[in-house]
Amino acid sequence: MNKQLRSVRLGMFYIFFFSLIFTTVYQGSAEAASKVYRWRAQHFLPSQMEGYKEFARWCEKVEQASAGRLVIKPFPPGAAVPSAEQWESVRKGVLEMALSYGAYWVGKTPVAGFSVGVPFTLRDIQDQYVLYQRLGMEELVRSNYAKQNIYFLRHLPCLDTAMTSKKPITSVADLKGLKVRATGLIGEMLAAAGATVAYFPGPEIYGALEKGIIDAAVYGPLATQYELGFHEVTKYIAMPPMASEGDEAIVNMDAWNKLPDDLKMLLTLSIAEHGERLAAIYRHESETALEAFKDKGLTVTVMPEAERLKLTTLGWGVVDKYAAKDPDFAKGSDVLKNYLKLIGKIK
Repeated sequence: MNKQLRSVRLGMFYIFFFSLIFTTVYQGSAEAASKVYRWRAQHFLPSQMEGYKEFARWCEKVEQASAGRLVIKPFPPGAAVPSAEQWESVRKGVLEMALSYGAYWVGKTPVAGFSVGVPFTLRDIQDQYVLYQRLGMEELVRSNYAKQNIYFLRHLPCLDTAMTSKKPITSVADLKGLKVRATGLIGEMLAAAGATVAYFPGPEIYGALEKGIIDAAVYGPLATQYELGFHEVTKYIAMPPMASEGDEAIVNMDAWNKLPDDLKMLLTLSIAEHGERLAAIYRHESETALEAFKDKGLTVTVMPEAERLKLTTLGWGVVDKYAAKDPDFAKGSDVLKNYLKLIGKIK
């Protein structure tokens, strides 16, 4: 009898125990499914530009796909925080997210410079995909960003960077004394060539060109430069484009860790699709912009291969300088060099 009673009691205990677990898990799942996460995300492009508009559409898609559980409010540069404070704002959680450009943050973590790489080396954005998605560059950058409480959501290969100027640029000698708006590894390479390099946020570049503060600008693809009116304050387009590069999506680490796994997966997959749309937009609009620049009277100048090689050499000098100081940057440099050997760009 005692044995039967103990069995009954034990059975009742198990029923109670597993019911408690089920109730707890169910309630937790229900709460996670109903919780709304509200983020602020600042872009680095002005609101009138197609890249920003596409990002705003992406935010709407995320809200719809998450059934309203993740609401991301987009802001143009300076609308939520000053542009120069974007990195720190994401790191501290003032912003939960940013659509940014790695070259801006070389001073924060050198590996951010691989968003550009070395000028006149990569052939197109497909090479960026190989570096980041196949050869480990993404995880290298992600681990470095994580040290500063930032989750590197994804590198978005999407554009070719060009220079517009008031003076013709066909040789390295033409860069000496030129006042150029540039940043990242490209900026340091141009400085090594004798240019005076300064940084201005996108919305301020037109005014700097108009007032003669700078003579030239390196600012993304030609589509972006045309949208900002550079055809009104420059006379030349230096071709071919200097580099194949991309934007990046970064997230405050604490905000990322609070998300349930399904929303993390939603962001991971959807931001990749956003990058593909950006690449299509920039490629198509840059071809259109090139013709529009010509129609406005700008002249296309072409730098010969021998001169481009000189700039590439200067670019490697910048890379080697950082590699000597930062072991992770050195790893990234090796990845880049080995791939360029594979495709026959260097020996």
